[in-house]
Amino acid sequence: MAVICSMISQTPDIIQMKADTYFKVMWVFPLLYLIVVRFRSVISLRLAFFYFFTIVFGLYCCFMQLSTNIDYLSSEEGSDIMNICISLMITVVSYAYWENYGSPRKLRWLVVFLFICGVYLAYAVYTQFLVKSDISAVEYAFSEKNSMGQILVNVLVFGIACFIPKYKPSRVAYIVAGIFMLTIVFMMKSRATLCGVFFVIGYYIFMFKNVKIRILMFLLAAGALVYLWTSPSAYDTIVNNILLGGRDTTDLDELSSGRLYLMAKQIEKIPENIVFGSGTDYMDCFPLMAIVQYGLVGAFIIFTFLVSLGRKIYSLKPRSGINLAAFLLFWILIINSLFEAYPPFGPGVKCFILWMVTGFALAEKGKRKFINQPSLSSPQQ
Repeated sequence: MAVICSMISQTPDIIQMKADTYFKVMWVFPLLYLIVVRFRSVISLRLAFFYFFTIVFGLYCCFMQLSTNIDYLSSEEGSDIMNICISLMITVVSYAYWENYGSPRKLRWLVVFLFICGVYLAYAVYTQFLVKSDISAVEYAFSEKNSMGQILVNVLVFGIACFIPKYKPSRVAYIVAGIFMLTIVFMMKSRATLCGVFFVIGYYIFMFKNVKIRILMFLLAAGALVYLWTSPSAYDTIVNNILLGGRDTTDLDELSSGRLYLMAKQIEKIPENIVFGSGTDYMDCFPLMAIVQYGLVGAFIIFTFLVSLGRKIYSLKPRSGINLAAFLLFWILIINSLFEAYPPFGPGVKCFILWMVTGFALAEKGKRKFINQPSLSSPQQ
């Protein structure tokens, strides 16, 4: 219910009514239940690194705000510490749940419900915004394209890694649903999200262990490139209008949606506040803003945690099922953080699948066994 409500909260009508918070608060109920009945899992030592990071970074921000009277804890756009706390809560809930109740059957149902919700969100965006828009226009038809695009890609990656239906009709419906969601991501022209999509494709071509899948993905990618090369209309639509956003390729600042100019302005602030930062600010580049806002000290705390988490996720083997999903989601959100202000911690629903699957993966490692989840390497399961 927490997962379904989180997804439904992103329905454009619900966001417009500012009622999304009422849906997302559903995560509190499993947290309270697990604290009561599975408290030892909630305080597991496997989660200690996340608790430690959140406490240390929170204390750092509190100390800096109290000693400088500069805001380190909140801003009009959002709060990193709040996003971190939410990410911790989702990881804790997911870890405790999976350690005690996780099973392949429940994972399959979770994937199915996420796909249903993803298709519903994609359909809502298409019928309310995209159907009326001109894909060649520079202006974006849907203002929340980056968050929605990343949510749909997260659903796709989680589903492909963790479950491929056994029966042909179900598999066909599954593939059609995935193609529909990916098409909507392209139509929204969420270029930061598409970088993550290309990373996943590259992973399956160059690093996936199943040779047949690697060859299949390579042939599909090569076929797509040949099609773009030989079809001027397809090239214009996909490359010029979507990947380049209909922008002037000779102007790098325009091509980057004005990010280069904004980055230069933010970099100017660093020398004056290089150690402790200048407090909360906003620009769509999380690594840069970590240094600008929190200085080298605060950025070191954040980057140390992300490196530690990346090493833990990389060490999860065999890299299939839940572990593969955690690996791919971690890296596509790290890539997304180069172009957005809050990933991989937030905002909210945009990143919750990463932290959910991270909790699952850590719990699997804790149980010292790996469920043989269906994946692209074993579609018959």
